[in-house]
Amino acid sequence: MIALLKKTRENKQADKKGAKIKGADSLIEKEWERRALRDIRKHFTRLSQSEVAARLNINQDSVSRMENREDIRLSTLACYIQALGGSLDIVVKFSGQPDYVMSGRGCWGKPAGWPDRE
Repeated sequence: MIALLKKTRENKQADKKGAKIKGADSLIEKEWERRALRDIRKHFTRLSQSEVAARLNINQDSVSRMENREDIRLSTLACYIQALGGSLDIVVKFSGQPDYVMSGRGCWGKPAGWPDRE
């Protein structure tokens, strides 16, 4: 995963160097962010959008739209990653404090380790 992100970052930098028009940097940044889910699916699983859709009980067009969104809900991302056979962890960082890892328990549950309200 680290290598994939590093390669993506290097490719993004190369695209930025080649950009000649005003505002191209932000457009390139958005395009790389948009392609992240598709790249993860293809690199780690080789599943088609139709296969992911079947696992999520949605249609292929919905998976395509999900992969092309600029902003995605965490619950949707967790379900997508779970359908690929992975899991989603979120690391919360505060200066001078230990990291807090929120590990998802699936699509719809409260993350493991999430404190109960008092």
